[in-house]
Amino acid sequence: MTSWKKETIIYEIFVRVFSPGGNFSGIREKISYLKELGINLVWLMPIYPISSTNRKGLLGSPYALSGHTEIHPDLGNKEEFQQLVKELHKNDIRLIIDWETNYTGWDHPWLKEHPEWYQKDENGKIISPHRQWWDVARLNFQNENLVAEMLACMKYWIENFGVDGFRCDMAGDMLGRNAADYWQYIAEELRRLNPDLFLLAEWEDPKLHPSFDLTYDWKLFHTYQDVYNGQKSPKEILNNYFAQLKEFSPHTRLRFLENHDERRAREYFGPKFSRLFSALIFSLPGVPLIYNGQEWGESERPSHFDYWKINWERRDEELLKFYQQLIKIRRENSCLTEGELLSLDKHLPENLLGFLRQENPETIIYLANFSSRTETINLSNILTKNYLTNLLTGEKLLSQNISLAAEDFLLARLW
Repeated sequence: MTSWKKETIIYEIFVRVFSPGGNFSGIREKISYLKELGINLVWLMPIYPISSTNRKGLLGSPYALSGHTEIHPDLGNKEEFQQLVKELHKNDIRLIIDWETNYTGWDHPWLKEHPEWYQKDENGKIISPHRQWWDVARLNFQNENLVAEMLACMKYWIENFGVDGFRCDMAGDMLGRNAADYWQYIAEELRRLNPDLFLLAEWEDPKLHPSFDLTYDWKLFHTYQDVYNGQKSPKEILNNYFAQLKEFSPHTRLRFLENHDERRAREYFGPKFSRLFSALIFSLPGVPLIYNGQEWGESERPSHFDYWKINWERRDEELLKFYQQLIKIRRENSCLTEGELLSLDKHLPENLLGFLRQENPETIIYLANFSSRTETINLSNILTKNYLTNLLTGEKLLSQNISLAAEDFLLARLW
């Protein structure tokens, strides 16, 4: 994985909820905000027209698309999308678009033109992947013509708009073809057009690397939830991390606290723990993700199917500054993207989590207190440097007298 990809911080945008207009113009108006936040890659949830047949809710899921090379008219036209890509690039922000490989909505022209491309039941009827997803039909990749068409559609967005890559929905859920083989072929062909293409898989399988630059780390995300709920020790966070490192190394994982499929971090973890876990995902190896509104404490999850808008007026400015700091710290300290991770857990009480990120001459420490009381820690016997600087407050500390309040954390540079 190239250096710029390791330094990526992804910002996911649900276009129709992101701004009052719910369109590309609304994103363009926020480019200065995104640049000030510090992110360097935008992921747009599906921008395609949505099928009316079997639609869920009033507006329908953006993943029930009715065309792979068209744009939903409510979001804008192709010229406006091209202008958005250009303006993001001018501001050193890359753009990837959500890609639906395995399913289409019921209005997609392929259902009439190529019914042989779809999964069918014993009576020859095209079917959904399962009963909860009645708004989509499932594709069958045994057909080589479907593979060729899907590749052509992906190339269309690179050749005509200069998109920097794709987030591939349910990347491993392929019918009729081995997913790893399919994506190896697709990735090789797409990288003939753009050798630096960025590919994110919504899946958790080491076999999808290196075709994909990133895979989701659901296991670690669920460990955060289990620790917060008191079902697991904080020590299980690094235990899980190292277990997956053994399985996935040297490939990179996506770190997240929320996305469009999950509850809001602020609502799930509460104000203090959402900050603690946010600092954690920015301190671990991997690529962090922010879902629009997460950075200022939006607590309501947008509906996939009905009208909903982010309320920018109720944003928590203090939390926004906190995220700006985290992003700045990560981008200015290469040890957080390139450095080795060394666990401190065996030196800490049961309810504390700690590790070092090291790349000579830098060392950064992350400590988190999951208990309900203040903990004082003496690390002078295991740290080679005696002084620390809190990277969020600038406070100077001694390694033999580190005090952590309940449900608090420390992110500091050693010197």
